[in-house]
Order: sequence, then structure tokens, then C-alpha cells
Amino acid sequence: METDITRKQFLFLSDLLKSSVYTYSPTQKLLTLTDKQFADLTEKSKHLNITFENTGEGPSIALYNLPFFYDQQEYMQNFEISHSSRDFGILKFENSGIYFNSTSQIFFDNIDNEYPNNEVINNLYYLNIREILCNTQRADFSFANYFDGAHRIVVFISATLGTMSIGYPAINPGIDAHIDLKKLCNRLEISLTAKGYVGLFKAEVFNQLKSIKEEDRFLYLVQNLNLILDNSDHNFDVFLSNFSFDKLRDSLRLEKAKYFNLTKDILSKIYSQITAIPIAISASVFATYKVDNSLVLFIILLAFIIYGFFVVRLLGVLSIEVGSLENDFNTDKTKIESESKLDMQTIKQEIDLIASRFVMMRGIIKYFRFAFYVLTILFIIFILMQIFISPGILENINDLTLKINFYYFFKIQ
Repeated sequence: METDITRKQFLFLSDLLKSSVYTYSPTQKLLTLTDKQFADLTEKSKHLNITFENTGEGPSIALYNLPFFYDQQEYMQNFEISHSSRDFGILKFENSGIYFNSTSQIFFDNIDNEYPNNEVINNLYYLNIREILCNTQRADFSFANYFDGAHRIVVFISATLGTMSIGYPAINPGIDAHIDLKKLCNRLEISLTAKGYVGLFKAEVFNQLKSIKEEDRFLYLVQNLNLILDNSDHNFDVFLSNFSFDKLRDSLRLEKAKYFNLTKDILSKIYSQITAIPIAISASVFATYKVDNSLVLFIILLAFIIYGFFVVRLLGVLSIEVGSLENDFNTDKTKIESESKLDMQTIKQEIDLIASRFVMMRGIIKYFRFAFYVLTILFIIFILMQIFISPGILENINDLTLKINFYYFFKIQ
């Protein structure tokens, strides 16, 4: 019911201003209609609870008794956040006036169209933002540690950066219409209720305002609130992911240790084969020493070829293991790089250490396979020479082969 009567009062007075000659005293908030008759206005307004006084200049009405501002300037200078708890209007605004509905928290023109975002609407939410940040008694969150309304200062303490005072102007400034303070105000209030967000928001405000004069800080904060919230949201996402710098580094080191242990197992298998090859060749050469029976030599040759086949197969299996492990590593690496929002240089250093391990293993397998092929071919030639060439020459070759294999064996130990 109160909304209806306030709305009717607003429409009556805003229409009256458009059709009348009048004067207005800002100090007294007194509106005088110089071309209207007192009796006529009294009759038209009696059902609206509007009382005119008959003065020498014409019928007058004191606006301080009504929930209306004369114009935008008066609204900007005198509006307080408590006014938004009830309907009010600005009688002289552009071509008519605008009306605020406290239930919907929306401005309307005099034909009930929602009024677009502009400085008037931003003024309301400028004060809402100030109320949110200056309130030290909220149960859900508290940005301000101290508020002095008389000196227009709000003080907050950042756990990591210290204390900062933020001053605001006595007269509410006009905020550019392209900044949607309604949206930012709602976003701010929702964000600050999240556990752990206030501390990150304080740190970002501190960093953004530290070079700004104290008396200009609140206005700067409001004008740059979108940037401050974006940066705070980013830091909050990192906080929620529990991926702090130290934890990321520890996680990477655990991953590195895991892959190092796995590659160590593969390298042990490779080194065992590297050790076994000279022994196998030396044993085979020794077994053929002074053997004149061609059948026995062929059996030794066949046994060595079968052994060589298994060595080649084992090297293939080890190569597959290295490739599979490297694929797992690349998957983990991609996940870490995509999900982490921290120092990529640190991540790269740890990842490169693991990647170099795979390069080394592939190189060892490659060169070991090549060396084994060469030694196998030489051994086959050696056996064939034992079968088809004179024993005297073979004894010298045999001794030389044994010396080479024993030298190679003891060198790799």
C-alpha cells in the first residue's frame, strides 16, 4: 500500500513540474508553484497525503517530508544507503523523473519502464559497496577492521602486507555509466562470503591501492573493482586447488622420484645385459678353443644365435617399456602444465630432468643393440673361420678375441 501511494505521489509531482512555473530552494527543500492556485492543488492532492502551504509567491510543498529528491544533484549529495530500504523518486531528471522500487531494487521511469544503468543507479550501488566494505559487524565476513565515519576512513589489515587506510569523499562521486556497479556489487558480496576469499581480496586491494593517495583510494577501488575481483578470483582458484608453490614443487619432486625409480629398474635390466654379453661371447670363444669337431662348433654357433635372438627380443621389450613409461610421463606432464597456474620455469626444470632420462635410455638401447649386432656378426665369422681356416691362425685370433672381451668386461664394471 505504501508503495502504491508513493508511486502516485511521484507521478503527480513529476507531472506537475513539467506543466508548471516554479522555484525551488535547495536549503529548505521547498518547491513553490508560482502559476498554480492553492485551492486547486489542495483539491487534487488531498487523496495523496500531500500538503501544500499557501505562501505569498504561490502554493508550496516541503520535499523533506516526502521520499523524493528534487533533481540528480540533490540525490547525489544527500542520498544515503538507508533510503534504499523504501521507495523514493527523483522528480526532475532528464525529461521527466525516475522512481526507485525498494522491493525489486530497480529504477523505473514515469511510465514504468526499467531505467537503464547510469550514474544515478551507480550511486546507489556505490554506497552499497561502501556499506559492504565498511561494515565491521557482519557475521559472514568482515573486510574492515576499523571504520571512522566522521573522518570517512576505513582501515583493514592484511595478514601478509600490513595495515592500510582507505579514505572516501564527503559527496558521493558520479561513477561512469559504462561501469555496471550493480553487477559488481552483487559479485563482491557473494565472493567475500567464500571461506578464505577475504584475505586474498585484502592483499589484492593493498597491492592495487598502495600507490594511490589515501583520500582517493575508495573511489579508485570502486572504479577498478572488476580488475581487483578478477585478480582475487584467480588467486582464490589457486588457493582452492591446494596447488601452492611449495606443494607444486613437492608434487613434482615426487613425480620425478617415481619416474627415476622406474627408469632405474629399466636401466638395471639394460646394464645386466651389457654385462652378460661379453661374458657370453668370452665363454663361447673359450668353449671353441682347440675344438676340431665341426659339429660341436655348429652347436655352439646355434646356441649363441638362439641366445642372441632372446637378447634382441629383450631389448625390444625394454624399448617398449621405455616408450610406455615415456607416454605416461607425457600425460602427467601435460596435466601438470595445464592445471597449474604457477611458475612454469620451475615446472620445466623438473620435467626436463625426467625427459633427459628417457633420452639417455633410448640412446643406450640404440647403441647397445648396434654393438650386439656387430659382436654377433664377428662371432659368427670367428666360428666359421674355426671351421674352415687353419688352427694356427685361429689360435692367434682366439687369443685376441678373449683379450678384447675381457678388456671390455672389466672396463664397464
